[in-house]
Order: sequence, then structure tokens, then C-alpha cells
Amino acid sequence: MEQRMRNARTTAPFDLSIDSLTYDGRGVGRHKGRVVFVSNALPGDTVTVNVVKHKTSLWEAEIDRIIAPSPQRKRPKCPKYGQCGGCSLQHMNHSGRLAVYTDLILRSLKRFAAVEPESVMTPLQSPSWGYRHRARLSVRWLNRKLLLGFRAAGSHAIIPISACSVLAPELEALLPGLAATLQTMSDPRAISHIELAAGDHCRGILLRTMKSLSEQDQDRWRLLAQGDAAHLWFEPSEPDQRVCAYSPDEYESLTYQLPEFDVKLAFLPIDFIQINPYINRQMVSQSVEWLDITATDTVLDLFCGLGNFTLPLATRAQQVVGVEGLVSLVEKGRENARINGLNNATFMRADLSQEIMLQTWSQKSYDACLLNPPRTGARDVLEVLADRLPDRLLYISCNPATLARDAGILKQVGYRLTRLSVMDMFPQTVHVETMALFLRN
Repeated sequence: MEQRMRNARTTAPFDLSIDSLTYDGRGVGRHKGRVVFVSNALPGDTVTVNVVKHKTSLWEAEIDRIIAPSPQRKRPKCPKYGQCGGCSLQHMNHSGRLAVYTDLILRSLKRFAAVEPESVMTPLQSPSWGYRHRARLSVRWLNRKLLLGFRAAGSHAIIPISACSVLAPELEALLPGLAATLQTMSDPRAISHIELAAGDHCRGILLRTMKSLSEQDQDRWRLLAQGDAAHLWFEPSEPDQRVCAYSPDEYESLTYQLPEFDVKLAFLPIDFIQINPYINRQMVSQSVEWLDITATDTVLDLFCGLGNFTLPLATRAQQVVGVEGLVSLVEKGRENARINGLNNATFMRADLSQEIMLQTWSQKSYDACLLNPPRTGARDVLEVLADRLPDRLLYISCNPATLARDAGILKQVGYRLTRLSVMDMFPQTVHVETMALFLRN
């Protein structure tokens, strides 16, 4: 055994053809019957690799040289690519990325749930650059040098940035002013993170502080916000003490619109929203269309957040019940319903991982259900309510593995997967969003 391990650890470089991609963006090939994962390799590449980690069932490797590049390979645009952890597939072209996304989902569903969609629909597409309307910047000081940027790939180190092409242009334009203001502060280490967000006609800066800012430092940030016509918040370690320090208009929230439904939603930079508004508008419209909502329908929206799906559904249905675990989002959903005059949208707070059957909303009957769970999926709620859920169920997923697992649960209680669509929510990255329509006869 020890001899075999020593031989494995001194494996000589070898050539490898890459056949597919893993969930985390590594290329997959086979060498003498063994699976090899290769960082930064793409399907269609022929590469020489060096093994860096040996495991019983697979090897992990890095590219030594590219013998023949994949047709999908392109030159990364960002000079920080490979250092910053924000993007991991800039070396792959757009059409290739969408094809890989779809293949990943289909393989996962078939392998782990024995489920195949009856129809695979055209992917929802987004601009490849300038799409990100929300971001968190880390602030660190190293030997009196400012580090303002994103975390490095696979590390807690900070990669400083002065520009970022995936950020919405109106947020990217804030970066120089943020860095300059940090440099002038009397106590710059008081700030740990900066949250940026852009609405349709507004943008916001939220400073996460580890201690109170001096009046002089607060004035510096207000001056920056005024010059950039941006909302400004100070948030100490206790969120309930958040302060709106400056607002360019009478509102103390950012807003975005869903024009097809004549709905406007208010949010803060720390609230969960879909970071890609181009995909979000398409996604909401397609969700309502696929669920075939009518004026007599009662709809259940689980993991509803601040109402991104709830309120558009309420413009078409008789009644919509949104259920969310975070109190702050439930309150924001109720406020958004009030702003839009939608009295048929009800928001309720519930932990969807426990005591589901004790909740009043779970005792009612519905005509359709939408689920938009976190990466951990919706297993808890499905295992409890699967037999009680309506025959029309739409699942929005951000994790192929938990989607496959939950599709298996739904299959066991009589659902079939009728439509599936990949959504290009996060261009340049390995993250994939999926819409899946399940029907039960």
C-alpha cells in the first residue's frame, strides 16, 4: 500500500483529453481508467497535466501546457482573473458556457434522480458584462496599505481592485471614490465591508462598521454619497442600529421594477435580491407563464424573500401566500405589497426546515406553488408537504445537486418534470440557475 502511494505521488506529467466539466468548473478526463479533475481545463481541451493531489477514486491536477485548446476557450478579459474568486469561467466563451450548464443539469438529474425533462427550453440569457447589480467589497489594511476588493479564489486573502467588468457600470464607477475616502479616514479600520447595490434609477452604499465612526469620518462619507447621488447607510455589528446617513430623494430604500407586472420593489443593499436584473425580469415572467396562473388561483410562494415572485403572481392570481424565514424580508415583503396596493399578497414568517405542519399556511389548499430555496434546497419542506402540495409546482434552483435530490423526492410522489430551462444568472462563473416545472396528474 505504501509503495503504491509513493508511486502515485511521483506520477509523471501525462497528456489528457477533457470530456466534461464539474460543478466547480474543473475539467474532467480519464487516465488509465482513473478520473482526473483538472483546474482551468475545458471540454475539448487536450492538455499535459501534473497531478497535485491523489485520492482513492480520483486525481486532482493542474495544466502544465495546452496541447490543443478547446473551441470554447477564449482569453480572459480581467487582469485579476485567476486571482480574484469572483469569476472562474472567463476563459470559456458564452455559448459554450450555456451548453455546459445545460449538460451539467441534465446529467445530474439523470444520475441522481433518474429524472429527465420532457422539454428542455431555450436558456434565458444575459449580457456577459456589467450585469452584477449587487456586490460586497472587503476592506483590509496590510502594513498601512489599503486592500479594497474581493476574496481570492479558495482563500481569505483580499485581491484589491480598481475596476470590475462584471459590476454594473454605475457601481464600478464608485470604486475610485470608495478607495479615496477610505484613505482619508481618521480611523479607516473601523470599516470591515462595503455593500454596493444598484436599483433601476438609484444606487446605494452600505458601510459595515466594527465601531462608531467619528463625526468627521461620517461627513466624509456623506460628501462622497452626495457627489455620487447615492444612498448611504452605516450599519454597525448590531443590524437593528442601521442608520440611513444620506438619501438623494425622499425614499430611504433602493427600488427596482418589473414593468410587465407594473410592480416596484424596495430593498436595501444587504437584502437578498437577484443580482442580475436582466435575467430576473425574464425569470419572473417565465415563472408566471409556466405556472399558467389564472384569476381564480391561490398560490403558495415558499422562500419568498421580499416578494420578487409573490407580488407579480398577485397581479394575476386571486391570492398569494409568501413564506420566508427572515423577519426583515417578511417585513419588507409586506411593505412592498402595500406600496403596490396588492391586498391579495400575504407574507408569513416560518422556518421552512422545521415544524412546518404547525404553521397555518401549511393547512390550506393551493392551486400552484413556487419554490426558490437557497443552495441547500427544499428537502425539509418537500418531505413534509409533498403529498399536500398542488399539482403545479415551479422550482427555481441555484444548485444542480440539490435540484436533482429534490426532483427525486417529487418523482416519488407522482410529479413529472415537464419543462426545464437554464438561466445565465451569473455569466463568467460556474454558478448556474435553473427553472424546473413539475406537474402531477
